[in-house]
Amino acid sequence: MYKNFFLCYNAIMNKVSMKAYAKINLTLDIVEREESGMHLIDTVMQTIDLHDIVTVKKRKDKQVFCKTVKGREIENSNAEKAANLFLETFDTNGVDIEIIRRIPIGAGLGGSSTDAVAVLKAMALLYCIPFNQLVPLAEQLGSDTIFLLNGGLARCTGYGNVVEKLPPLDCLYVLVAVPEGEISTKDAYERYDVLKKQPPRVRTDEILEKLRVPHDVKMYTTNALTPASIALMSQINDKIKALQDKDNLMVGMTGSGCAVFGLYKDLDAALNKMYELDFPTDVYAFVN
Repeated sequence: MYKNFFLCYNAIMNKVSMKAYAKINLTLDIVEREESGMHLIDTVMQTIDLHDIVTVKKRKDKQVFCKTVKGREIENSNAEKAANLFLETFDTNGVDIEIIRRIPIGAGLGGSSTDAVAVLKAMALLYCIPFNQLVPLAEQLGSDTIFLLNGGLARCTGYGNVVEKLPPLDCLYVLVAVPEGEISTKDAYERYDVLKKQPPRVRTDEILEKLRVPHDVKMYTTNALTPASIALMSQINDKIKALQDKDNLMVGMTGSGCAVFGLYKDLDAALNKMYELDFPTDVYAFVN
């Protein structure tokens, strides 16, 4: 149950620390736009070993305090919302939350959502609440949070909230580049809706089949939001072009951007590419 998490307890179960893993969207297709303006999607997500560290400590009152001890501070963060939702649902005491933030915010890597999930799981451990009772809470905190409750590899449909766990791929390596700035999911979808030319459908099943071999899938459309996000931030296209090489399986954008990634089956090839580039990148492995 806990294999994807580093758990650190003190003697009286007063505090829990855990890794909160980032995710990438290996594919993202937009299936339909509803009259409400919401979009139905079909996406394949994978957790990677880029992570925040979230520490949650019991309080003796009903208060929740959240601070970032490293990285960007966020007001009214999802982590704080998750803690308040938990204590209201299960009538527990509050917590102090500390976050060492390594995942860039607004980059499509799930940083805000994974912190919220880490808080829910930590509070469940501290207050003896079964993990299976966390799903309704995660549903209220965003679509990625339901996937991130278990992580690994999964295909997510609906609004991203219908999660089908998939057998893991072989261990692949992800070279991640994050342009300066951020893109809101709302802005990306709104720009997608007004584009004159929509991208071709993402051939999710074929991409998954080839990644299981694995084969080069660079000629496939992998993320339907890419043109919209490039229209909002041209640096995304620059990074995609820079990451292209003969050794990677695919280059794509995760979520609504702005992070882009190259996928490699060989760690040395990923590291060699990282050293060639003249902008910051890092290499991560899959976490299943």
